[in-house]
Amino acid sequence: MSLRRIGGKDDGGIDLCGWWWLPPLSSSSSSLPSPSGMRDDLTVIATNEEGVTRRRVRVIAQCKAERKKLGPNYVREMEGVLHRHLHMPKDTDTQQLVVPTVALLVSESAFTKSTVLRALSSPLPFMLLHLPRVVSDASDVDSNGESDTGTLDSFGSAIWNPALGGQRGILAGDIDLRWELSGSVGGSRRPSLWWRGTRLESWVPPYER
Repeated sequence: MSLRRIGGKDDGGIDLCGWWWLPPLSSSSSSLPSPSGMRDDLTVIATNEEGVTRRRVRVIAQCKAERKKLGPNYVREMEGVLHRHLHMPKDTDTQQLVVPTVALLVSESAFTKSTVLRALSSPLPFMLLHLPRVVSDASDVDSNGESDTGTLDSFGSAIWNPALGGQRGILAGDIDLRWELSGSVGGSRRPSLWWRGTRLESWVPPYER
């Protein structure tokens, strides 16, 4: 993904906004209707250095740094943000032409079971990312066992719902989210994307880097 920070008083509840560059849909799934009537009419196609074609999907994200697990109200809030984004006036005379858009909720703390269930049942394309804070030094931990320092360099979980990854979702079931072990035995687990049985390498156009 190529995302930029928004922030500020008039951010509309959006912390990050940008594009997710993915392979085009397979011919068998390209005719499927996307959630909320979203279509690929305005999708920009780019070609990377190896001649591989990519399409772009809009991503809007919220980032949370709560000490306790995130509840389902955060999913509802993000759904509202996505609804407002989808119904903003467009720079086109045909209001139905909307770039496929994904809601991304990023959190330092884990998600409750009800939060995951809410995201999975959402009719909107939704993805949850848990990025736990890694304590860099024992002295960074306070009396409650919490840390105010450290880095975000590991994944706790990565989950998307059927409206995003399902057969009738934006990804039309063409892309799988898999967990991989990095390094030797006992190494950290990281999510990776697989497209038609091949690991999908990260790529964005030069002008988006």
